[in-house]
Amino acid sequence: MWFIFPQIVGFGHSHNTKFYAIRSSDEARAYLEDKTLGARLREICSALLELPNSDPGEIFGFPDWLKLGSSMTLFDYVSPDDVFDKVLKKYFAGSRDLKSLSIIQTSTTVFKPQARKRKPNRNKHNNPSQIIMKTSFFFVLWILIYPLLGLLNNSAVNEHAFLVAIIVVYGISWLLNRLLPNTIAYENALQTAPILEDVYTGNVESFQKRISKYTLLESVSALYFVVTCVVIAITIFMTGANDWFALIIFVFFAIGSVSRSLKFLKAKSQLKENPTAEQCMEIAHDTYRLDYAAYYEMRNATAYSEVLPSKPRYFGLFKAFTIIFAVIAIILGLFYIVGGIGYMCMRMSMATGALAGMFFLYGSLAAYYGIKDFLSCISSKR
Repeated sequence: MWFIFPQIVGFGHSHNTKFYAIRSSDEARAYLEDKTLGARLREICSALLELPNSDPGEIFGFPDWLKLGSSMTLFDYVSPDDVFDKVLKKYFAGSRDLKSLSIIQTSTTVFKPQARKRKPNRNKHNNPSQIIMKTSFFFVLWILIYPLLGLLNNSAVNEHAFLVAIIVVYGISWLLNRLLPNTIAYENALQTAPILEDVYTGNVESFQKRISKYTLLESVSALYFVVTCVVIAITIFMTGANDWFALIIFVFFAIGSVSRSLKFLKAKSQLKENPTAEQCMEIAHDTYRLDYAAYYEMRNATAYSEVLPSKPRYFGLFKAFTIIFAVIAIILGLFYIVGGIGYMCMRMSMATGALAGMFFLYGSLAAYYGIKDFLSCISSKR
């Protein structure tokens, strides 16, 4: 794509993008006037016009279809009413690549475009990331709800306490997501927008730090779930407790967490081997499951400060609420850690030791995520 459909310098940040980039208006016109290069570019553009499919994503895939749009915008700008305009109309509904236009229009030494007014498409795309509460929120709910169920003195509830606790926790989560969609979406955008902005600006170093942090978090979570599965299995074996449902649920959690941690480990390795903006783009799309294409279009049309949705009216209250839960998670986590250590220091059976180990692990994770969420809340951009 780099040399078949060359783009304006500054559009991409990889070695190949910079090497094959068009660097001046004279170079762009010389490219079109060259009997070989110009003829081949127009020939392949004519071939594109003959295809029945008009979806560039299906033909070129992501992110090459973005490069096509940039290239067509570049050559259409220096050679209006040419075949490039027809390609833009067929595959991009006549819209020009706004990032390329911005580079051209703000350049005083590279491009002197022929005047022609364009009407950019400024439709914004919602961020597709999943809306979630802070991890410490769920730790606190679980720590408070599960033990409280035992105080009801209801045999049916006690027998299925784990199932009831899961229903209550996820029921509360579902209710909050329905009552506070804008607030939670804004909080989610605060977490995902910086990732996408790193890709957009080609800040590979910052992206590497983020991928390392997420890899650590997912690895710690995976270790917790795997060890907890082992502890529950030992408890069932030693005491005969009927906790098979809990074991099955935690096995599913463990499989999902291990799968995510392996994905991030793979992404971290790929980025280490190929530290380019293009690799960051692929990781954002494949690993983080973020819609960079939508962000790219939106970011081209607006400044980064305008990317985030409007701050909800009671967002400050929401932040205070999440900070309180993070602090509670830290306190309760430390309480579980101390309790687990206390059990370990006593003479006890293997089953009690396994339970103490579970307490220690759970408390460690609760305190860990409480500290992480607390720091995230006080340091996130408003």
